[in-house]
Amino acid sequence: MSRIDVNILKQIGNDVGMDMYDSLIEIFISDSSERLESLKSQFENNDLAKLKITAHTLKSVCAQYGAMGCSAIAKDLEKMCVDHPSDNETIGKTVAQLSDELNEAMKEIKEIKI
Repeated sequence: MSRIDVNILKQIGNDVGMDMYDSLIEIFISDSSERLESLKSQFENNDLAKLKITAHTLKSVCAQYGAMGCSAIAKDLEKMCVDHPSDNETIGKTVAQLSDELNEAMKEIKEIKI
């Protein structure tokens, strides 16, 4: 099952040109990796305010690059930080799920040729 909506990537390529497309994919991967590390640290430090902001950012960025499953998990995580801030077990599982899903999406996006 594909984690990336290739049509969104094709649109990015059409909008910015193929020279810039490769750079944007590299930026997405680098930025997402950094945000995942921040997300894990924020959870470990019980900093739900920052965790919520990072989840919100990942929700948007992932959607922009066609990683819709990641975007949905990040949306759930963002909502949990507001609605159930004391549910560390569920928040932790969701952080792990988002991490796994985004790592797989980043591997996949590297292999997609448009």
